[in-house]
Amino acid sequence: MPQLSTDEVEHVLVTHDESTFYSNDGKEAMWLVEGENPIRKKSPGMSLMISEFKCISHGTIWEVFHPGANRDGYWTSSHMLKQLESNAIPLFEIIHPGCKVAFVFDQSTNHKAYSQNALIANKITLGDKEVEEDNLCTLKDTTFVWDGEEQIQSMYYKKDEWFTKKSGQWVTKKVKYVKGICTILEKRDASEDSKCCAHHFLTSQPDFISQKTALHEAVEVSDHIFGLYLKFHCKCNWIERYWGTAKREAWLQCDYTYKSLDKKIFILFLIMLESFKTSKDTTTACGAILRHTAKT
Repeated sequence: MPQLSTDEVEHVLVTHDESTFYSNDGKEAMWLVEGENPIRKKSPGMSLMISEFKCISHGTIWEVFHPGANRDGYWTSSHMLKQLESNAIPLFEIIHPGCKVAFVFDQSTNHKAYSQNALIANKITLGDKEVEEDNLCTLKDTTFVWDGEEQIQSMYYKKDEWFTKKSGQWVTKKVKYVKGICTILEKRDASEDSKCCAHHFLTSQPDFISQKTALHEAVEVSDHIFGLYLKFHCKCNWIERYWGTAKREAWLQCDYTYKSLDKKIFILFLIMLESFKTSKDTTTACGAILRHTAKT
């Protein structure tokens, strides 16, 4: 390990990936009597999905998910965010005290999803729109620079409107509205040209351009580093070799029952970890990437 100076901090790479195991995913090659045909299951069977963070120094943290209707449902960005915030970040801060962790993900849809209050122009209507008080699709307040000064801009406002009761009596009630694109741009003193392509004009505003994904925000709030692999990342993400060992062991031990797969999944992970530790070329290659220093 290199000796760090006082103005340097250790950076640790933690990679993430998901993999799915099927109960009927067994060996494809087998010995048969001449003229005999193999009898195979018609479907891949029930499945288990593993969402895993992997660190070469201390191993793995994973979550087992049972996808499908009448089970755990389907793995979404909210599940991914919960695992990151509740499990991965706190654990790695304990085992790597004083270090910056670089969390790296592939470019799946879940990993590039935005939070519910993100500034996304495509979900804003052109004109103002009435919304319920408990509306979940909220937009966060933002800022913009006008005349050299930073201005705070809220995306909502309330106004008094008249209503009649069944008795015929007129009463006032405060109604909540979400600002439309025209109102937002008008506040920013946008040019007349912006009205012909309002969505594109709003999307090009600095605060909308700088909007980060939900995972990116969660990592940076914890003062760590967020990264994405290339879209065709198989040669970059070294966890793929780990999954390869896992799949091989699953094929070898497959007896075509979900009950067996559910029982053996933990044993499979122990085999994978042992195999991964004894792979000198993998450890050497990853070690060169994982441990490096940078200026704080």
